[in-house]
Amino acid sequence: MLVSGFKVILCSVVPMPACSTVNVGFMTPTRFRRPLMITAAALAVISLVAVGTVMAMAFAGTPAPQWVTFTALFGLPLAFLLLVFLVLDSVAGRRRGGAAGSGTPGNGGGR
Repeated sequence: MLVSGFKVILCSVVPMPACSTVNVGFMTPTRFRRPLMITAAALAVISLVAVGTVMAMAFAGTPAPQWVTFTALFGLPLAFLLLVFLVLDSVAGRRRGGAAGSGTPGNGGGR
């Protein structure tokens, strides 16, 4: 096994194929991005509904339940932090050389 940059050349004694090239630069685990993105979006929508519910109940003169107020206060910041994490992870993936989540190399960014 020879390691050269991001390429790993696997030479084997198997007749077909004799040597194969595997690109390991873009083998980052991406299966966590989509669930985090869905969670962040759902949390943001639920929090916005909770904010609207708190405002409507305050306009009606009744106190909102504690769990609705908790969701309205802490849901949006948590969703924002999840989205910031996803953006930073995407930027880091692009800097590593490939488009994040696509598994294909980038165009080099004009270098």
